Amino acid sequence: MGYNTSGTYIDTFINTTGCDSIRTLNLTVHPKTFSTINQTICQPNTYLGYGSTGIYIDTFTNANGCDSIRTLNLTVNPKTFSTINQTICQTNAYLGYNSTGTFIDTLVNANGCDSIRTLQLVVHPITYSTIDQIICQPANYLGYSATGTYIDTLLNANGCDSVRTLNLTVNPMTFSTINQTICEPVSFLGYNTTGIYIDTFVNSNGCDSVRTLNLIVNPITYTTINQTV
Repeated sequence: MGYNTSGTYIDTFINTTGCDSIRTLNLTVHPKTFSTINQTICQPNTYLGYGSTGIYIDTFTNANGCDSIRTLNLTVNPKTFSTINQTICQTNAYLGYNSTGTFIDTLVNANGCDSIRTLQLVVHPITYSTIDQIICQPANYLGYSATGTYIDTLLNANGCDSVRTLNLTVNPMTFSTINQTICEPVSFLGYNTTGIYIDTFVNSNGCDSVRTLNLIVNPITYTTINQTV
């Protein structure tokens, strides 16, 4: 009909009887409609049926029965994944966990999407040892020289606490003194001259027994009598 804009159009034609035919056209032209949507979503979600980043143009029919052109600018932010391999010592915790295992947590990343964190956790135990030791005075063992129970915390091969209990018995040295007087040519304990003799033996505990001998050796006396009667 030649018209494509809204308006009233009057045309005159010749009808079948050869007379004027006046035609009035009241024309309404509805426009296409356009819309743009800017949308951001997280993987694996979809929006309007789309699940990957891109520009999508779809044509629908609007309320007037005309084309409705929709442009979708879609950004799909991915999930993020991370793995942590961590070793700790018993009684500590890491990210809230305190036992050996694999722990998977879903957090929120900087884009507001899922961040899947896998934690491979190894928990090394505290180790314990007990030593029962007997020594003789004045020796020491592991720096200790008196009878008692000593608990020390060291580091084991894994860098964790190693608790060592030392039950230490310190047996004393024994001392004895002998004061002895003898007469020549007798000997006492192998000695036959006046003097002080110190000998070290082993007592019943296997420790030193120090004996001091104060020995006096009295000499034989001689007299000669020459007599005339």
